[in-house]
Amino acid sequence: MGQPPPAQASSPTRSLRKETDRESEHALGKLLFPCPRRIKGSGSAPAPRPQASPPASSSGGLATFPLNASPSLRPAFVLSALQPSPTQRSSSVQQLPSQVTGVDTDPHFIIHVPQKEDTLCFNINGEPGVVLSLVQDPDTGFSINGQLIGSKARRPGQQEGTYFGRLGIASPATGFQLEVTPQNITLNPGSGGPVFSWRDQASLRQDEVVVTINRKRNLVVSLEDGGTFEVVLHRVWKGSATQQDFLGFYVLDSHRMSARTHGLLGQFFHPFDYKVSDLHPSSDPTKTDATLVVKNHRLTVTSGLQKDYSKDPRHGAEVTCWFIHNNGAGLIDGVHTDYIWPCLILVLFSGLVASGFQRSPSRPLGKRSLPEGVDKGIEVYSTKISCKVTSRFAHNVVTTRAVNRADSAKEVSFDVELPKTAFITNFTLTIDGVTYPGNIKEKEVAKKQYEKAVSQGKTAGLVKASGRKLEKFTVSVNVAAGSKVTFELTYEELLKRHKGKYEMFLKVQPKQLVKHFEGHVSFKPSLDQQRSCPTCTDSLLNGDFTITYDVNRESPANVQIVNGYFVHFFAPQGLPVVPKNVVFVIDVSGSMYGRKMEQTKDALLKILEDMSEDDYLNFILFSGHVITWKDSLVPATPENIEEARAFVKSIQNQGMTNINDGLLRGISMLNKAREEHRVPERSTSIVIMLTDGDANVGESRPEKIQENGFYEEVANPLLTGVEVEYPENAILDLTQNAYQHFYDGSEIVVAGRLADQDMNNFKADVKGHGAINDLTFTEEVDMKDMEKARQEQDYIFGNYIERLWAYLTIEQLLEKRKKAHGEEKENLTAQALDLSLKYHFVTPLTSMVVTKPEDSEDQTAIADKPGEASYQPPQIPYYYVDGDPHFIIQAPEKDDAICFNIDEAPGTVLRLIQDPVTGLTVNGQIIGEKRDSPTSKATKTYFGKVGIAKGPMDLRIEVTPEKVTLWNGAAQSTFSWLDTVTVTQDGLSMRVNRKKNMVVSFGDGVTFVVVLHQVWKKHPVHQDFLGFYVVDSHRLSAQTHGLLGQFFHPFDFTVSDVHPGSDPTKPDATMVVKNHRLIVTRGSQKDYRKDVSTGTKVACWFVHNNGQGLIDGVHTDYIVPDLF
Repeated sequence: MGQPPPAQASSPTRSLRKETDRESEHALGKLLFPCPRRIKGSGSAPAPRPQASPPASSSGGLATFPLNASPSLRPAFVLSALQPSPTQRSSSVQQLPSQVTGVDTDPHFIIHVPQKEDTLCFNINGEPGVVLSLVQDPDTGFSINGQLIGSKARRPGQQEGTYFGRLGIASPATGFQLEVTPQNITLNPGSGGPVFSWRDQASLRQDEVVVTINRKRNLVVSLEDGGTFEVVLHRVWKGSATQQDFLGFYVLDSHRMSARTHGLLGQFFHPFDYKVSDLHPSSDPTKTDATLVVKNHRLTVTSGLQKDYSKDPRHGAEVTCWFIHNNGAGLIDGVHTDYIWPCLILVLFSGLVASGFQRSPSRPLGKRSLPEGVDKGIEVYSTKISCKVTSRFAHNVVTTRAVNRADSAKEVSFDVELPKTAFITNFTLTIDGVTYPGNIKEKEVAKKQYEKAVSQGKTAGLVKASGRKLEKFTVSVNVAAGSKVTFELTYEELLKRHKGKYEMFLKVQPKQLVKHFEGHVSFKPSLDQQRSCPTCTDSLLNGDFTITYDVNRESPANVQIVNGYFVHFFAPQGLPVVPKNVVFVIDVSGSMYGRKMEQTKDALLKILEDMSEDDYLNFILFSGHVITWKDSLVPATPENIEEARAFVKSIQNQGMTNINDGLLRGISMLNKAREEHRVPERSTSIVIMLTDGDANVGESRPEKIQENGFYEEVANPLLTGVEVEYPENAILDLTQNAYQHFYDGSEIVVAGRLADQDMNNFKADVKGHGAINDLTFTEEVDMKDMEKARQEQDYIFGNYIERLWAYLTIEQLLEKRKKAHGEEKENLTAQALDLSLKYHFVTPLTSMVVTKPEDSEDQTAIADKPGEASYQPPQIPYYYVDGDPHFIIQAPEKDDAICFNIDEAPGTVLRLIQDPVTGLTVNGQIIGEKRDSPTSKATKTYFGKVGIAKGPMDLRIEVTPEKVTLWNGAAQSTFSWLDTVTVTQDGLSMRVNRKKNMVVSFGDGVTFVVVLHQVWKKHPVHQDFLGFYVVDSHRLSAQTHGLLGQFFHPFDFTVSDVHPGSDPTKPDATMVVKNHRLIVTRGSQKDYRKDVSTGTKVACWFVHNNGQGLIDGVHTDYIVPDLF
C-alpha cells in the first residue's frame, strides 16, 4: 500500500490523527475491497471510499471500524487502527518473560530452559527456499512454518548465510491463516484476505485469535487458549549489496499447547532434562567446551552468545547459551531434515491437515463422546516405525503413543514382533512426562527383578519368544484417566545378503485405527486407508512389511572405518561356479507319510533340474536302516539325472527314524570320493538333509526348501577355502575371517578393531580357491580419504561400526557356544555376556526388564535381587593427584574427602610416595601449559612425567603422555600409548590400556593407576598430562611417606562451624587436623580413574596454601632433584 504523506509542521495531535486516519482508511479499503485495490503493479482501479463514515471511538486516539458485510458473509476480522506505538503489544501479553524461546538471524534457535535457568542454542543449515516446521500441534492442527532466504549475493570466500524470510501461522479451528514477510502481512492468503504493510499500526481479532501489528517493529499473535507468539522485523540498509530484510520468531507463551506439540521449537514446549559437565577450554580460547547429556545422547557443546530481539528488535539482548553442533543433532528429536516440508504448496499452512491426514468431506467433524479409533477408552493416536540402515546395519525405532479417554484407569498394552536375528537395545516407557527406562541385565538377575516387581504389584515387561523367526516384546501399564503414555522400542540387526538381496522385515499390527500412522520409508496411511471395510472401525493393518534391496558395487570388496573400528564386506560377482558334490540324506520314516513325502519328492525333482553336468550326486534314504542309491557319487549327466528322477519318484516311507547313521554315511561317502579322486579337485562337498525333525545346519524342512529356494543359495558356490587377511599386528578382536564356501548371492562380513588408529593406509586381502584357479582380492584404503568421506556423510549414529562389530562378535560367540563344553563354553559365555551388557543388547544371555513403581514408592527402589540393596562391600580408601595438580585424599570412614593443590614451577619433581621398608618410590614431574592462557589469571601446572621405582628389584617405570618405559636392570622396554600390552614377572604386573591408562601392581596389596589425559594436538595452550591414583596400598609399611604416602595410615580430622564463604556457592568451615585449626572451603574435584573422558565429581574440603597444616612440614620438603 502507498506510503502516507509526511506530517505537516502544525499541531502534533492533528498531524498524528491525520496519519492514523489515512492508514486506517487504507487498511479498511483492503479489508472490504481486496481485489480492485492497486497493490504494487496491479492494473486494477482504486477502490471506492466507504459510504458510511466510521464513528470515532471514545478511547483516546483510537478509531474502531465495524464491518458492514453482506448478510451472506460473516465478517472475518474486527479491525482496530492504532496510533503508532513502539511499545504497544497485544493485550494478552501483559509482561514478557525475562528470556524466551525463539529463532532469529542465521537462523539461530534459542531454547530457554527456565527450570535450569539456562539456554541451549543450535543452527539449522538449510538451502534458501527450504520450509521448516517450527511448531505443530496435532491435537488442534495449529502450526507455524518458516521459509529460509539467503543473501542477495555472496562475497568471495564467504559462507552462505540463511534467514527466515517468510512465516506461515495457521489455526484450522478458526480458519485463521497469517502469512508474514519482511514486506507484507497477509490474512487468509488462500481466500484473498487483506494485506497490511509494516507501515501499518493495527489490531485484528478473529474468534479466539488476536493479531497486533506494531509499525516497522513487530507483530504479536495471541491465541486465547493456545499461546502467544512474536514476529520481529529486521530491516537492513536498502543499498546493501549482500543482505536483505528478514524475520525473527519468538514464543512468548506456550503453556496451553498440547503435550503432543512438536517441531523444531514446539518439541521444547514440554519439560526435558539435561546435564552439563566437564567444562574445559575450547579450541577457541575465548570459549568453553563441555559435555551435555540430553535425551540419552552425550554431546560436546560450546559456550557462546546469541541475540534475543524479542524486547528490543533493533539492538537485542545478549544471551549466553550452550551451542549444539551439527544442526542440533542429539538435542532435537530425529535429524533436522525430518522437519523439512517436501513441497511449498500449503506447507506454510500445514495445520489445515491435522496429523498428516486430510479430513474426509463425507465425515462430519462434530463432537463425539469418543473419537474414532478409541477401543475401550484407550486411543492409540500415533504409531511411528523408523528404520534406518547404514552399511547393512539396521537401526529401528518403534514409537507408540496412547491416551486414556475413559473416566477411570485402564490398562494399555504395547507389543512388537521383531526378527529373532535382531537385538533389542533400548526401551522406554513415558507416562505423563515421567520416563521409566528398561534395563538390560544377566538373564537370571533380570528374571528375579521381574518376579519381584510383579509380586509387589508393579507394572513390568519382559522380552519373550514368539515362533521360529520372531520374538515378541510385550509390556502393559495401568494408565490413569486422561493420562498419556509413550512406548519406544529400539532394536538393531545386521541384514544378511540372501540370493543377491538384503531384506528388512517389519511386523505391522496396530490392532486398531491410528490417527497418525507413519513408517519410514514414507508409509502414511490415512484413517480411511487403514479401515478393514468402508464403514468399519477396526484396522486392516495386520501383516508383514518387507523392504528388499541390494547395493551398487564398484568392486568386490568394501571397507569402512569409523572411530577405530572397521567392517569389511566381500561379495564378488561374475565368477565361474565351482562344481559341487551333493549327497541328499532323506528321511523316509513313517512320520513322513502323505503330504510330507510328496513335498520332499517335489523339492528333489526341482533340485535335479538345476544341477550342472559338472556336479556329482547321490541319495541316501534312512528310516530304521540306511539305503543308498549308488555305491558312490555319480556325475550329473543327463542319463544319471533321468535315472535319479525315477528313483526319487519311487521313494516310499517306511519304519523308524535313524538320522545319525544316514548322516554319517553321507559324510563318509563324500570324504571317500575326494580321497579316491573320484570328484574334481576344485569342487565343494555338500550334505543336504531333508527331514520333518528339527533343523540342523541350514534349512531341513522340505516345504521350506521348496518355498524359499534354500537350494538356490548353495547351488552356485563361487569360492572355497576363503580366508580374509590383514596386516600382521594391525588388527585386534577380529570376527570370523575364514569360510569354507562363498556362495553366489551371499556376502562375507568381517569386523574388527584397529590396533593403531593413526595408521595412514589399511590393506585387506581375500584369498580363495575358484573353479579354475586361486584368487586374491586386495582392497586398500587411504585413511585420510576415508575420514573425509565419512565426515561428508550423515550417518545414523557415529559408532555404528563399533556396534556392528559387537553385534557380529556376540552372534558368533553364541554360535560357537552351542558346540562347546566345559571351560571353553564358560569362557565363550562370559565374553558374549560382557559384550551384551556393555553394548546394551538383549541376547540369549540377557533380558530387558522395565518396571514402573507405584506412585507411592521411590521410583529407583527396585533392587536387582533379594538382599542386594542391604549389602555394601567394604570401602577401601584411595588417594590420587590429577589436574592442576589437585591432591585428593578420600576418607571412607568419614564418608568425606580432603583436597589441596601444590603450586610449583614446571620442571619441579615432587615425592609422592616413599616406603623405606619395601624400597618403593613414586615421584612426579610438573609441566606447564604451552603458553599462558589469555583467560587464566594463574599459570596452570600438571604432572607430565611419573617415575615408579622398586629398589630391591632394580626396576623402574617412567610414564609420560607419549610412552611408557620399563627398565629391568639394564634391559629396557618401551611401549606406546597406542599399545595394549601386559607385562608380568615375579612380583610385578603392568598393563598398558591403549590411550586410556596404565595399571601396575606389586604383588597383592599395592596397585597404582596412571591415567592419560590427551588434548587436541593443535591446542594453542593445553598439552597432554597424567593423573596418578593409588588404588590399593595396604601392603606398604607404616613408615611410608610422601605427599600421598603419609595419608596411607589412619588419621583423624573434624569439620565444624560451616558458614558462607567469600564465594556464595562454596561454604567455609573450620577443620581440626594434626593439631592444626584450618579454615577450609567446600569444593569439588574430578576422579578420572573409571572414566577418563568426563570423570566423576568428588566433593571435598579444600585446604589452602599448598596443603599447609594438613601435610607434614611444608610442601617444599617434598621437592626432590630427579625422577628416580
